[in-house]
Amino acid sequence: MRGILGRRGLSVLAVAGAALVMASPAWAATVVNGDFETGTLAGFTVVNQPGGNGSYFAYSSANQPPTGCAENDPPAAPPQGTFAATSSQDGVGSHVLYQDITLEPNATHELSFTLYYKNSTGVFHTPSTLDYTPGSQNQQYRVDILEPSADPFSVAPADVLAPIFRTDPGEPSTLDPTPLTFNLSPYAGQTVRLRFAEVDNQGCFSGSVDDIDVRTQAEPEPEPEPEPAPKPQAECTKRGTSGTTSSAAPPAGTSSAAVPATTSSTASAATTSCAAAAVMTCSAAAAVTTSSVAGWATTSSSAATERTV
Repeated sequence: MRGILGRRGLSVLAVAGAALVMASPAWAATVVNGDFETGTLAGFTVVNQPGGNGSYFAYSSANQPPTGCAENDPPAAPPQGTFAATSSQDGVGSHVLYQDITLEPNATHELSFTLYYKNSTGVFHTPSTLDYTPGSQNQQYRVDILEPSADPFSVAPADVLAPIFRTDPGEPSTLDPTPLTFNLSPYAGQTVRLRFAEVDNQGCFSGSVDDIDVRTQAEPEPEPEPEPAPKPQAECTKRGTSGTTSSAAPPAGTSSAAVPATTSSTASAATTSCAAAAVMTCSAAAAVTTSSVAGWATTSSSAATERTV
């Protein structure tokens, strides 16, 4: 395995994105006919390199691909349901099965599928090309995420967004149905191409897949930041009580001329304590003046006032 997850990387792939266990919303990314239960490859595009032999087929245990390789060494039974997809041939060739998938923005996306294969030659040859043309040995199976505008047979770095799986020399020639997952969240908001490619110019090779799906989970809406507290206003309220005049009534039988008038005045008092603080109190208390005349008293006062702002 050279930079791409082959069989030795299966355990890593199998747990990638395991935290994405919540149900997908109704607007989730969709793989059309990903379980192949229509008994066809509807929703997928099949491309075969010109001049070669073989193709991709929807198949079941009771309805194998119509090729000599499938007749002599059929692929494993579909791991779920009745149908799956596989490549098969009667001679050398290069075969691609792909589907373009739109990934909604502001969401996480997890690709999953079940992969398996049989290589009758027992040996893999994995050059950096999907060209089957005799002259170089090429016997490989790979899965990639491509730019949707890429050539279906391209392996150029500019076209391959993510190499997911590839068989490499020295690996076992048979893989039983194995669930794999891959995180597509970095491509949210884009359309990507999921490609399965199988090349055979050494002998029979069935590259099979089933149960392709994308699970989507909407990202939570970010909580709005709290509005900043209003700054305290440097406001000062000045309050007080105006002067009050009290005239005492003379006792009964006393001449008004004999009783001097008594006047009590209170000057206005007011606050002025205002600092730039969250709470400010301005208070004013009027003075209290008492006048006594012949044993009785009269009092004039102004109430204390307090205001919190």
